[in-house]
Amino acid sequence: MFTSRADKIIFVCVVALHFLASVSLLAISTSLSLNSFDTGAPVPFGVSVLSVISHILLFPIAWPLTIAAGYLALIANSVLWAWLVVLFSRRLRAQK
Repeated sequence: MFTSRADKIIFVCVVALHFLASVSLLAISTSLSLNSFDTGAPVPFGVSVLSVISHILLFPIAWPLTIAAGYLALIANSVLWAWLVVLFSRRLRAQK
């Protein structure tokens, strides 16, 4: 699966950072959106941007499964993104 120590380090770091960013943005965007919902005011542009970024980070696994599978889907999504980053970094290193 991993051909070098660098691949392992990149993989673990990306999984951790992606998971933290996904969960944080989901919580923040949901909280801020609910504040607008409670008051009846339109959702501010910044909150909409956070929501879009959250949906991008949760794509393709966790977005449809977040309610059904909870954190397992979030972790699986982070692993998928990390694996793609490792493959991309491996390709970049091979070109040098």
